[in-house]
Amino acid sequence: MFEFHPQYWEDTSAEAKDLISKMLTVDPKKRPSAAALLSHPWIHKDEGALKGKDLTGTLEELKRFNGKRKFRAAVDAVVATQRITSMFVAHHPEAAAAHPEAHPGAFVEIEAI
Repeated sequence: MFEFHPQYWEDTSAEAKDLISKMLTVDPKKRPSAAALLSHPWIHKDEGALKGKDLTGTLEELKRFNGKRKFRAAVDAVVATQRITSMFVAHHPEAAAAHPEAHPGAFVEIEAI
């Protein structure tokens, strides 16, 4: 179950929330078809009503979300690299011992987000 937090959704119409709710229906048997969703009243709403909407706050939230997503991907890449290095060293200690300069700081602890 989900809810529309007022902080993000207070300026969103009831029709738009209804469409989103229908699209997010988990049970495929209860979820409307694409054709049914395309006939939803919000899809056919007058374009003029949408032109007057200020989307500055929405745009800022999207930018912030995208920044968090990119940061999380970078952290995941570092963690994956550490795990691969650790597995390699565990299975090939002779290679790691022969080239210790290749692994400086490879085992730095990173707190999960």
